Amino acid sequence: MDLRTLFGQCFGGYLRPPSISRKNNTDLVGKIVIVTGGNRGIGFSMVQQFARRGAKVYLAARNKERALEAIARLQSEGLAPGNGEVRWLELELALPIKVQQSAEVFLKEEKRLDILVNSACRIDGPYVIGYGGIEESMLVNHIGPFIFTKALLPLMAETARSPGADIRIIVMTSIAMSILKDHEKLHRRQVSWGATERQHDEIRHTTAPKLEPAAQSKLVNFLYAKQLQKTLDAVWHVPITVMAVHPGYVWTEGFADAPVHKLRVVGPLFRTFFKLTFLDIAEGTVTPMWAATSSVIAERREECKGAYVMPFGRVGPTPPHPQAECAELAKELWDRHYPELGVPVALRGVRTGTTGSHGTPSRLGVERLFYRIFRDIVYTFVRDMN
Repeated sequence: MDLRTLFGQCFGGYLRPPSISRKNNTDLVGKIVIVTGGNRGIGFSMVQQFARRGAKVYLAARNKERALEAIARLQSEGLAPGNGEVRWLELELALPIKVQQSAEVFLKEEKRLDILVNSACRIDGPYVIGYGGIEESMLVNHIGPFIFTKALLPLMAETARSPGADIRIIVMTSIAMSILKDHEKLHRRQVSWGATERQHDEIRHTTAPKLEPAAQSKLVNFLYAKQLQKTLDAVWHVPITVMAVHPGYVWTEGFADAPVHKLRVVGPLFRTFFKLTFLDIAEGTVTPMWAATSSVIAERREECKGAYVMPFGRVGPTPPHPQAECAELAKELWDRHYPELGVPVALRGVRTGTTGSHGTPSRLGVERLFYRIFRDIVYTFVRDMN
C-alpha cells in the first residue's frame, strides 16, 4: 500500500471510490430534490448529478447572485443525459424564521419531495452568537436544517405513500467529531436558547473556537438523524429513510480557504499534505449520492435506517465519539431543545444580537487541533484494520 493510499483511507474513507460510483446511475426523471448549499463544493456536484439523471432540483442557498452563477455554470457544463431542471430556492439557515418561510415557498410550488440533502455547512469562521443566543455554526449546520426538514416532512410523508416512492433524507455529518472532548457540557450550552456570554466563553476559549463548534454540530446531526428515523417509524409510520453521511475528508473551496493554510511555515505544508491526501470533490460526492439514490438502500432499508454512512457505501460503524449512540442525549435534542418539533419561541422573529469572535486560536492551538484529527483518524483506521 503506497503512502497516498494509506493517508487517503485515513482521511477520506477506507478505499478509493469503488464500483458503486459507476453502478449507481438511478433514473431520477420525475423526482423532486432539494440540496442545501448547492452553489459550491459537494452540494454543487450533487445538484449536477441529480439534474443529469433527470431530476428537478432546487438549489437552496442564501446568496442569489452566487446561486444563479452556479446554475449558469451547471447549464454551461451540460445537464445531459437526463436534462433535469435546476431552480434556486432562497434559504438563510442562520435565520430560523426565514428557514420556515423558504419551506413555505417550496410547498406552494411543489406537490411532492423525494430527496432532501442537508449539505450546507459552516465549517470555519469567527465565533458568532446568532438568533436565540445560539452559536452560528450550530444554527447553519443543525438548527436551520432541523426546522427546514420539519416543515417539509408532511409533504415527504405524503410522497412516501405514493406507489413506488423511495423517500430519503440525507444529513451531513463528519468523522471530525472525534476531536471533541467533554461534548455533553458544551453541547447543552452551545444550543441553549438565550445562553449567556459566560457560557459561550467556555467554548470560545477552547483549542480552536472556529472549528470545534462545527465539529459539535456534526455530532449533534448524527444524534438528530437517529432520533428522526425513530420518530418517522414510530409516530409517522411512513417509509422515509434517514441517513447521516460522512462524505470523507474532502478538498473543497471552503476548506482550501481555512486559516490553517495561511500560517507561516507550517501553512503551506498543511495545504500540500491535505490536498494530496483528501478526496477531491468528485470523490467526495460518491458517498452522499449513493446514500441519496442507490437502489441498494431500498433493498437494505432496515440496515440503513438512521445509519452512519462512510466512504464509499460503507454502512457503519458507529461514529468515533462515545456519545454518538447516546439515546438520552438524542431524545433531549428532540424533547427539550425543539418544543413541539417547531421553531422555538425564543427564535420566532426575535434577534438577540450577534457577537464577533472573542479570541482566535493560537498557531500552536491550530497545529494541535490538526494533530488531534490526524491522531484520532489514524487510530480509528488501525483499530478497524485489526
